[in-house]
Amino acid sequence: MRLGAIAYLRGDLAATATAYEEAFASTQADPYTRQWPGRILGYLALAAGELPAAARRFRESLDDTWHGHWDAATVENLCAFAALARERAQWERAARLLGAADAGLERRGGPLIEPIGGRERERTLAAARERLGEPACSAAYAAGRELSLEQAVTEALQEGGDG
Repeated sequence: MRLGAIAYLRGDLAATATAYEEAFASTQADPYTRQWPGRILGYLALAAGELPAAARRFRESLDDTWHGHWDAATVENLCAFAALARERAQWERAARLLGAADAGLERRGGPLIEPIGGRERERTLAAARERLGEPACSAAYAAGRELSLEQAVTEALQEGGDG
């Protein structure tokens, strides 16, 4: 999986996809490990404009992390769903999910682990601010920060989580 991250940082999306497809295939028996390449493959599908495929990958990853009680990885998945909302022009939803994710990051005491997740988070927040304006974006973000992790997961999996 590290080779996939290096390929991504170099801008080689084909090599990134190959590395994460191989990682995903080799980790099917381990939900904790497979959620990571699954989420990255979702981001790659999102970049390719394949929203239903991205939604499916994000949902599978979130199902694994939520049912495994892996809160840090669940927060990473909330950022992925925020990026999906961005691509669907669901600006308030994107800002709310980012607010919930950021609150979760603060509770766990650390930043996003994945480089692609961090970049997508910044991109989503900037787009939401631009589209909603600062006051509306801040209000939606603040509302997201008030959600429990369970409430945020429910929102991510509801409206718009199916592709």
